[in-house]
Amino acid sequence: MPYIGRAISKNYYKFPNGGTRPAAKKWAEELARRIRTVVLETCIGPASFRVGIYGRFESENRPDIQNLFDLISDAVQDGLGVNDKYFTMADDGYKTGYLEPRLVITIEER
Repeated sequence: MPYIGRAISKNYYKFPNGGTRPAAKKWAEELARRIRTVVLETCIGPASFRVGIYGRFESENRPDIQNLFDLISDAVQDGLGVNDKYFTMADDGYKTGYLEPRLVITIEER
C-alpha cells in the first residue's frame, strides 16, 4: 500500500471529535478491499493471524510503525471480518532510500 504520510498516523487520522479524516478513511477502505480480495481466495473459516507492517521510506524522516497500527488494525478487522482479538500486530521494521514510500502489510494465518 502506498504510504500517504501522517494522514494514517494514530496521532492524526481522527478528528478531535472522534470522526475519521477523509484521506485516512479512503486509505483504510482500500486496504480492507484488498484484504477481502485475497482472504476470500485463501482463508477457510476462523483462524488467528499475524499482521506485519514493514515500511519503505525515503529518509529517516518517517513515522514510527507502531503509530500506524490503529488505522491498519481497523482496516484488517474489516477486511478479514474478524475481531482484533484474532490477530496480533507486528512491527517488521523499515528501510530508507525509496523514492515512493510504501507499507508492506503481510497477513499470516497461524
